Amino acid sequence: MLSTQKKIGQGSSHAKIILIGEHAVVYGQPAIALPLKTLKTHAKMTLRQDDQQILESSYYTGPIADVPEFMRGIKHLVMYILTQQNKDISFTLQVTSQLPIERGMGSSASVAVAIIRAMYDLFSLELDHQTLLKLADVAEKDTHKNPSGLDAATTSSATPIWMIRDQTIDPIPLDLDAYLVICDSGIKGQTSQAIATVKAKLQATPTATKKKIEAIGDL
Repeated sequence: MLSTQKKIGQGSSHAKIILIGEHAVVYGQPAIALPLKTLKTHAKMTLRQDDQQILESSYYTGPIADVPEFMRGIKHLVMYILTQQNKDISFTLQVTSQLPIERGMGSSASVAVAIIRAMYDLFSLELDHQTLLKLADVAEKDTHKNPSGLDAATTSSATPIWMIRDQTIDPIPLDLDAYLVICDSGIKGQTSQAIATVKAKLQATPTATKKKIEAIGDL
C-alpha cells in the first residue's frame, strides 16, 4: 500500500473542436483547434483500504481490470502510470464528463488528461505539458490507433492552438467579435473508422489523396 499524505487526487480537462485540419493533421499538415472550456471532464482518484481498484463512470462501474473494450485506453493509461511510478495502490477512480462521446469533441482525450492530472496530483508529482501529452497518447493509441496528438493538446490547452504533428504546438491569440456555432447532428462518429478510410484512400489512390490532404493544409 502506498505511503502518502494525500488520499485524494483530482484533475480536470475540457472539450475541443477542430476548426480545420482534421485527419490531414495525421499526415503532417497544420491544423487549428479551439478549446471548449465550458464543457468539463473531472477525475478523482481516492485511495482505498482494501485490495480493489474500481472505476466509476456513467458508462461502466466496477473493477478497472474488467472495463469494456471501448474503455481499455483508460485501463492501459492508469496501469502504465502506476507501473512507471512504481505505485501499488488500491483506489476508486471517479470520472464525470459533460462531453458527448463520438462527436469529435475530444471525449477520450479529455478523460485521459483529467485522469493523468488526478494521478499526478495524488502522488504530488510535477507534471509538465510534454509529459502530459506523451501519457495521453498511451490511452489515445488504444482508442484511435494513430492519433495525431491534436485532441490531447487542445483538451489540455487554455488557448486555441496551431499544430503540426511532431513539429510544433503554438498558441493562437484570438480576440474576435464573433460566435462559433456548434451543432450536434445526433449522429455518432467513429474517429478510428474515419482514420482507416483516409489510410485506405492513400493506399488506393495515393497521388489524388495526397493532393486533397495538402489542400486542407493550404487552407
